[in-house]
Parts: sequence; C-alpha cells; structure tokens
Amino acid sequence: MLLTIVFSVLMVLFIANNVLLEPYYTEREKAGFTTTYERIRAVAEEKPSELVNYLSQISANSTTTIVVTDNNYNLLYSSTNIRRSALAYFAQLLPIPPGEEYAIKTIQDQTGSQHLVMFAELNPYCKLFLTKPIASITKSTEIYNEFFLIAIIVIGLIGAIIMFLIGSFFVKPIYEMVDISKRITNLDFSKKFRVRGDDEINILGEQINIMSDRLSQNILMLSRANAALQNDLSQKERVEKMRKEFLQNASHELKTPISVIASYTEMLKDKMITEEEDKEYYYNVIYEETEKMGSIVKNLLGMAQLESQSLQVNPEGFDISDLLTDVLTSFQLHLEKKEINLTKSIEQNVVVHADKFLIERVMTNYISNAIDHIDEKKQMQISLYKEDGMVYFGVYNSTDQILDSEKIWTSFYKSDVSSGNGLGLSIVKAIMDAHKKPCGFRHKDDGVEFFIQL
Repeated sequence: MLLTIVFSVLMVLFIANNVLLEPYYTEREKAGFTTTYERIRAVAEEKPSELVNYLSQISANSTTTIVVTDNNYNLLYSSTNIRRSALAYFAQLLPIPPGEEYAIKTIQDQTGSQHLVMFAELNPYCKLFLTKPIASITKSTEIYNEFFLIAIIVIGLIGAIIMFLIGSFFVKPIYEMVDISKRITNLDFSKKFRVRGDDEINILGEQINIMSDRLSQNILMLSRANAALQNDLSQKERVEKMRKEFLQNASHELKTPISVIASYTEMLKDKMITEEEDKEYYYNVIYEETEKMGSIVKNLLGMAQLESQSLQVNPEGFDISDLLTDVLTSFQLHLEKKEINLTKSIEQNVVVHADKFLIERVMTNYISNAIDHIDEKKQMQISLYKEDGMVYFGVYNSTDQILDSEKIWTSFYKSDVSSGNGLGLSIVKAIMDAHKKPCGFRHKDDGVEFFIQL
C-alpha cells in the first residue's frame, strides 16, 4: 500500500514535469533576458568603452545570442553569425509597446525555427537583440524529464527493496505473534516467539511467551486440580455440592460490580454525564469496582486451588518479623487513609519453618479483614512473639461484632455488616490446615483478635 502511494506521487510529479516544466523554463529564460538587458544597459550608460568586453564575457558563459545594431540593423556586435534580414524580421514582429523599454516573444524565423527573442533599445542609436532557440529549451526539458523518469524507476526499485526488508523485519514478527495468539486461544502453547533483539516488538513477543507459559502452567494446575476432584469418587457428592455453591456464590459476588461497571460505562458512553467532576467520580467508581472484581477472582482462584486439595506447602526457614514488617509497609497508605490507630508489638529475629509465601498471605488476609471490620474507634494492634517454643501472630481490631465460631471460616460467609467477599478467612483456615498448625480468634474487650501459631 505504501509503495503504491510512493509510486503514485512520483508519477504525478513526472506528469507535472512533462506538462509544466517547459513553460516554467521559458518564463525563467524571459526573466534571465530581462536581467541581462538591465546589466547591459547599465554598462552602456556608465562605461560604454567596456561594453564590447562585457558582451563577450556574457556570451562566453551563456547559450544566449547577443546582438547590438544601429538603427538600420547594421551589426555593431554579435556573439554569433546572424543575417541583417533576420534581425529586421525580428524587430518587425516585436514592436516595443509605448512606455516600455523592450519586448519579449517566441517567434518563428524564416526557416521555421522557434526562437525566444528580446528586442530593446539601448539608446536612441543602438538596438539590442537577445535570442535563444526554443529547441534548446525543449531539449533541456526532455533531458531533465528523461533523467527524472530514470530516477523514479531507480528510487521506486530501491524503495520497494527497502520496504520489503522493513516489512520482513517488522511485519513478519507481527504475523508470528498473531499466529501464536490464535494458538493460545485454542489452548496450544507449544509455539514460542523467537526473540531477535530488545526493541518494542521483541519485548512484546517476549511478554507473549511469558503469558503463554503462565497460562499453560495455570491451566495445567487447574486441570490437575480438576482431575484430582473427579478421581476422588469417595468425595464426589461433596465436590458436586461444593461446586454448585461455589458457582452460585461467585456469581452473586460478581453480579453487583459487573452491573455497576456496565451501567456507569453506558452512562459515560451515551454522554449522560457532562460535568468533569461527575465524570471523575464515575471513573473512580468503575476503577474501584474493577479492583473489587480482581480481588474476588484472585480469591476464587485461591479457593479453587485450596478446595481441590492441590495446595503444596514448601517449608523453609525465614525471619517472620522481617516478613511482617514488609507486609505492614504495603498497608501503610491504606491505614493512613482510613486514619487507623495502629500499635505494634513485634519481637525481632523470630525464625520459623513454614511456607513463606502462604504465611504472607495469611498475614495479608488477617490485616485486610481487620481493616474491613474495624469500628469507629479505629483501634488496631499487631502482635508477634515467641513463647514456649511456639511463634504467636495476632491481629486485633476494635469492633462490637459477635462472631460465629462455626461459620466464620466458611467460604463466602459474611455477617450483615461485613464488607468483604467472605473468602479471606477460609483461605487462612485452609493454609493453616495444610501446615497442620492452629488458627483461631478470641473476643477481647471492645474487639476481636485473630491469631495463628507456628
């Protein structure tokens, strides 16, 4: 497409040259005649003794014929052989208009040749003729057009080669990525993009490879979990019941944010909201609901993994106090935004042997749960210490809620005042069961504390 446009532009220029170049060239020659006449006249008036030398210099550097005659067309100077009758013929066909100093016109001589002729009076005794064959102008334009046509062909061929190379360099990788994307939609993760450099296209291809690997791993993991569930015939009835409840609750959890996003987006699309402040509010709501959906989906995937009993615990030794410090840092802005009064009692250099990633999730879920259910007193306390060979981690928040010890760890369970999605504590329970370590909660004065022991 681009090559066609380039060729079209070049052909338009070639046609314009063929049609307009000769008239343009002729006009330029007329302007040159005028300039030459003015210079000759200035020399004739100021330094008449040097006129012949000046005319010789002009003739040597120009293809224009210069002739000076008296009033009877007798030659006083001529840069070439020309007959007196021809000069008289030119003068007859070029009458100088009243008030003008010269006349310029294209004239055909007695032999049929075309000439561009200027006829002027240098003074009352001398006349000036400047002539140039039209054939030389035509020949020059033909040579230029021929050269331009060759240049078009050469530039076109070079452009085609360059575009082919550019197409191979840029377009081919894009087609390769399109093919890989189509395979991914069909759950075929076998083909990978060949990374050839560090430009934007290759970075995109590398990210597609990463996405393909992660999707393949996640699908494989989900497939294994599903196979484990289906192979466990002794738990078929329980699994089926769990699946139905899981889907029903998940649909219920996702319905509200989806409805909000759909309605707000439609209002913005139909331009029902015109005030910038209102638009900002609606955009913020859509963003918050999207974040909420992401959190729900993340927890749903976590629950699917935990409920399918595919959770793998990879214990290692690590400093849990350092981990807790990092987790609290990630909540710092959230705590400040909600103006929560946080107190910490954290013993340093406490090493435990557990799955660091899963324990971090336990901490995150406990702290998130405390923030979601804190009352107007906004009191929160984090405890971490080692006692009697056990490491105790607890999160307290002020609240007047009375928790149901049987239902609190159930998936999707929420009290009437709960703002979460009912999955965080059930995930904690599954993680601690996998570690075979206790977790629980206890009511305290004006609040509740959730804890684990390692």
